Amino acid sequence: MEYYLQHHGIKGQKWGVRRYQNEDGTLTEAGKKRYGFWDRRKHGREISRDYNKAYYDTLEKLQSESKEYQEASRKQNKIADRYGLDEDGRPTKKLDEATGLDSLADAWDQRQAAKRYKEQEDIILDLNEDFYKKAEAYAEKTVISKYGDTALSDMNRYRGQNAAALVTAILLAGGTMLIANSINR
Repeated sequence: MEYYLQHHGIKGQKWGVRRYQNEDGTLTEAGKKRYGFWDRRKHGREISRDYNKAYYDTLEKLQSESKEYQEASRKQNKIADRYGLDEDGRPTKKLDEATGLDSLADAWDQRQAAKRYKEQEDIILDLNEDFYKKAEAYAEKTVISKYGDTALSDMNRYRGQNAAALVTAILLAGGTMLIANSINR
């Protein structure tokens, strides 16, 4: 028995009638709309660029204008310098190298400093959470006012196309994808 594929056309389609392409190969208006992928991609890239600029500029402005944020950051840096802590609040040096002392009391001071460092970090993280929401709202408002109501969906479509292209490139190169969730931002 022999198997073969046979195609008899599409129901309702007329022979020789093209909706998206003229006979000379140029696109009709419907074709321009349908195949306007590169224009949408460029548009999405512009929106994404403007969104990111508005977001990060607003975030930086909010952080620089917040006295509470500046004070917590200053205290955190002072504690880290005094007791030899890294950005995670862990000692980077042995106590005698950081302070020149190695008594048990100084070790207790270093542990207390690490706790104070974490308290300041918690303050900064709480403030940043609020700042992120405000910056995101401002950036969304900015791109919508500049590009219209479809700006966010166009930007997300562009970002999704980039993510899909990245995943495809990794898989084609013989790589494996464990987590493909946080590619967009």
